[in-house]
Amino acid sequence: GGAGMARGSRAWVALAVGAALAAACAGEVRSYWHNSVTGETVWEKPTWSHVDEASGHTYFVDPKTGESTWEVPDKYAWTVAHDEQHNRDYFFNENTGESTWETPEVMGWQEHTVDDREL
Repeated sequence: GGAGMARGSRAWVALAVGAALAAACAGEVRSYWHNSVTGETVWEKPTWSHVDEASGHTYFVDPKTGESTWEVPDKYAWTVAHDEQHNRDYFFNENTGESTWETPEVMGWQEHTVDDREL
C-alpha cells in the first residue's frame, strides 16, 4: 500500500507540474488573491460562504478551522458604508454594530491577474 501511494503521489505531482508548465508555455493569464491587511497571497479564491444544495440555504465555513455554521460569524459580517461628513468609506459589522475606518481582514482580499509568461 505505502509504496503505491508514494508512486501515485509522485505521478500526481508530475501531472500538476506538467499542467503548470503547459499553462506557462501557453501564456495563460491566471488570477490570484492578495489580502492587503494580512499580506497573504493565494491562488484559490478565499471563500467562506457556501450554499447547501439540499435546502438552498447559505452556510459559512471558517477556512482555517473547518468549523461550519448557519449563522454569519462576526468576522464575516462586515459591509462597506459611506460617511457623508468625511466623504469616505468605512466598515460596519452587521452582527456587532462595530464600525471602523480600518479594513477588516475579511474585506482585504483583492483579485489580481498574472500572465504566466512573466513568471
